[in-house]
Amino acid sequence: MGCMEIYEAFDDICPYCGYINGTMPEEMYHLEPGTVLDKKYLVGKVLGFGGFGVTYIAWDQVLQRKVAIKEYFPRECASRMNGTEEITIFTGDRKKQFRNGLKSFKEEAAKLMKLHDIIGTVNVFAIFEENNTAYLVMEYLDGCTLERV
Repeated sequence: MGCMEIYEAFDDICPYCGYINGTMPEEMYHLEPGTVLDKKYLVGKVLGFGGFGVTYIAWDQVLQRKVAIKEYFPRECASRMNGTEEITIFTGDRKKQFRNGLKSFKEEAAKLMKLHDIIGTVNVFAIFEENNTAYLVMEYLDGCTLERV
């Protein structure tokens, strides 16, 4: 769940990344590792999170490859109960803000899907809605962020 490498599970610690199976997410509103999205994406640990979303490492169980999944999750407009997958959208202006942001998130994802195989852009494979929000599935690129360089 930490690196999505395949290995014989003799114990609860990944020999590649040291991830300990059963480790809970850093934040209670993150999806738990082991969650399955769209009936085919096995969610692993959180790679990063910020103002409008959470990015997870994941495994595409159909195509047998690592992917990254970005979840639209603006914390000022929505919340998630610990241990659940569905998010709760706040009411009033926050609901309108959430809906507008969700629309923009999906439109941007659709545009990115058209830019496949262009150097300098990540390949986006799919967009889907589930759990009262949307998810963008993209290629997983191993490395460090510019912030860490």
